[in-house]
Amino acid sequence: MCQLSRYPTNAPKLTLISQANPRTRSKVTIEDLNTKVGTLINGEQISARKYVLDRDENTVKIGRYKHHFRLDWVPITFSFTFTAKETKANPYTALYERLGPLDIKVLREYERGQTTHLVAKKRNTSKGLLALIDGKYIVHNDSYLKAIYAAAIPASAEDRSPLEDDWAENFPNPLEYLPPRGEEPTQRDASAYAPDPQRQGLFEGYTFIFYDQRQFESLLAPITEGGGKALFRDVVPDQTEVDDFVRYVKEVAGEKGLGEFEDGSEGKGVVVVRFNPVKGAGLEWYYEFNRQVSLHLDHRLIEQNEFLDAILGNDASVLRRPLQLDPSGVVAPPPTASKFPK
Repeated sequence: MCQLSRYPTNAPKLTLISQANPRTRSKVTIEDLNTKVGTLINGEQISARKYVLDRDENTVKIGRYKHHFRLDWVPITFSFTFTAKETKANPYTALYERLGPLDIKVLREYERGQTTHLVAKKRNTSKGLLALIDGKYIVHNDSYLKAIYAAAIPASAEDRSPLEDDWAENFPNPLEYLPPRGEEPTQRDASAYAPDPQRQGLFEGYTFIFYDQRQFESLLAPITEGGGKALFRDVVPDQTEVDDFVRYVKEVAGEKGLGEFEDGSEGKGVVVVRFNPVKGAGLEWYYEFNRQVSLHLDHRLIEQNEFLDAILGNDASVLRRPLQLDPSGVVAPPPTASKFPK
């Protein structure tokens, strides 16, 4: 999207390949109509010919006019988070048609280095965590898209769009269009969701052990993006022994035996992510398994929904804490668990 270009009301439809390829961009061409003095573009003098602006930053000087014009390329690429049911209905065709004329790219998956905004209905999703670590915005799908349309499209062919009048003032602020809060245990305000490049090394030195395949697959990408490691250890209700699992955790941490869990010699430590089934015959078994593992390791198992607050605060140490007991000697209850949507 070029800052100074008008919304092309009669623009031809872009191909799906172009719309899904963030590396393509529309062209802005300046033509000097055989002026007496000529036009200076990016330091090159042109006269009676066309010049394609192919740089991210361009300067234009018209004749002897003392001021320069500056045209900056501001790439905007939306990656969307849809449920399986929503994806089956193919929402992308409509998105291509509406966002294509604005030269906003639409991606089905999050693409590092290309995605600029993660568009979702919830904050705490695997793609959302990935975007935050990568220093990108999370915005609500309905309200933010409406704000984009309102800012980019003029009321009539004779009018100017709000973006043409003042780009900086009228481009919708992503922090004002966050998805609604969920059950995640964080009360941070909107400013905490601003892009922070320092988060990219957040999980360096940490190894997260999962024993639920779906949790592992959901969190593998954001953990890896943050410089950490994620491992999966299969656990079967009524079959897996607590001692075997504890021994595996301690071996990953560089320890031996079944005594109290100590910091290993590798990195900042090992963290076990708790699995809480919401239904099924294994509810009681998992509850007791989780309790026994915590007691053996003398460390608190973390919930998957705790990653959000750690990422927002750029502090992974909050995910690795000693076990806390209440006065009765019972393991303190964990924060509310939540499931990541597909």
